[in-house]
Formats: sequence, structure tokens, C-alpha cells
Amino acid sequence: MNVQGSVTQVLLIEDNSQIGHARRVAQRLAEQHDFDTTDAGRAALLATELGSNLLKHAGRGELHLRVIPGREGRGVEIIAVDRGPGFDLDQCLTDGFSTRGTQGIGLGALARQAQVFDAYSDTRGSVVLAQLFPRGAQPPPWRYGVSQHPYPGETACGDAWQLAFDGQRCS
Repeated sequence: MNVQGSVTQVLLIEDNSQIGHARRVAQRLAEQHDFDTTDAGRAALLATELGSNLLKHAGRGELHLRVIPGREGRGVEIIAVDRGPGFDLDQCLTDGFSTRGTQGIGLGALARQAQVFDAYSDTRGSVVLAQLFPRGAQPPPWRYGVSQHPYPGETACGDAWQLAFDGQRCS
């Protein structure tokens, strides 16, 4: 099976103004792929929360956005990447837990809004994956996140890649 996707758009998050830009980019990407106003707002919310977390907890980072295939229709994938100190995922998903004196509902809210949510964190940094699809649309049957980039100076990525899981291969 061929896994389709689009080239990843990488947004650097180093100050608050870039969070607003990321929110607008995520919302526009969702609207361009048939998300209604409410679902496009969810994409904007996730980009805002992930971007804010990058600044608050790591000082800087990147949001990787791209369009992804679902079982019916397309979705939006947002991957937050940082080189911060890391976090304990179980603690941070618990509503009310905060390391910065906030309400402590951000990461849990992200997990509830996204149809696919995953995170990895250690002392080298963190990666948080959120995939959104229009309400009623199903995500693919497997969980994965990809940041796909063209060679510097190029506009298309010709790389091929495969997923392997449960002893089976998908291409």
C-alpha cells in the first residue's frame, strides 16, 4: 500500500508572534482541505497550544505541519519538536498538573481534541504528534508521524519510505 502525504511545512517558534502565525497556517491548511469552521478551529487550537508549550517549556522549537490521508478524506498533522529538558507524559496529561503555574489542562486538551495523539520525551527534547480529521472522518488504521522535506533548494520531495508493523510491510 502506498502511503501518501504532502511535503512538511516547518514553522520556527522562537517568540509569541510566531505562535499566531502558526495558528493561522494550521487553520488555513484545514480549511483548504474541507474542514468546517469548527474543525478548522480545532487545528488552530492545537497549533496554538503546541506552539505555546514550545516557548514555555523549551524556549524554542518547531511545528511541522502537513496534510495527511485518512480513511476517507484528508487530515492535518502537527508535530512539535524541541530540544528542551523533557517532561513526564503521564504527569503532564493529568488535568491540573502544571510545571509553570498554569491551569495544567493544555496537554490533556490536546490529547482529547486530536484523533491521533502521541508524544515522546527525554532529556534530549520532546516530540508531540497530533493528527486531526474532520468530525466523522476516520484516521488511518496505523499510528505514525512523518516530517517529509525536499532537498535544500528544491520544492518537491522524491523520497520513498515504508512503514513496517506487526511483521507486515506497507509501502
